[in-house]
Amino acid sequence: MKNDFNLFAVYKSENSKYGIGAFKHHIIIIVLLIIAILLSTAAINFVTIMTKNKTNTIIEELNSEKFNTVKQDFDAAKNAYDNVVQYNRILEDSQKTFDDSRFITDELINKITSCIPSDTTISNFKVISTDALIACSSINSDSVDIACQALNQTGLFNTVKYSSLTWNSDKSCYEYTINCTFAEVVK
Repeated sequence: MKNDFNLFAVYKSENSKYGIGAFKHHIIIIVLLIIAILLSTAAINFVTIMTKNKTNTIIEELNSEKFNTVKQDFDAAKNAYDNVVQYNRILEDSQKTFDDSRFITDELINKITSCIPSDTTISNFKVISTDALIACSSINSDSVDIACQALNQTGLFNTVKYSSLTWNSDKSCYEYTINCTFAEVVK
């Protein structure tokens, strides 16, 4: 190397690795990168436009009268299905209530009336839901306790209570009402 103090002499030489030839390679690489960026941007824009077109087509189909008819048919079918499910639930609840019900049979009435003392007359007998109401009249005031104890021992009832033990002077008897709450039905 000559004693050249020109620091830029290296760049002037065409054979140098830092010369104009190397600069040409850099320009080609930069141009290729720019082209690649432009092509990828164009591809992204193309895909975006195609997606928007497809989306608009789908939206138009969803807003069309044909789709609205299908949607109405679907909604009607869904409502019908919901009604059937609700009806089925009601039937299941009714079946459970029916299965848990106590049926008033001759045997049940005979069991209840056999607990009533002989000096007692039943004037009214009602079954309301889970309760039996027995309106009685008796000459003896102890008959109410005897009847309640006997009804309690049948095992048919959870609770047996009497109310309003009153003396009826016109009929010369005690009148009272026995309220019995049925025990759960054993299956």
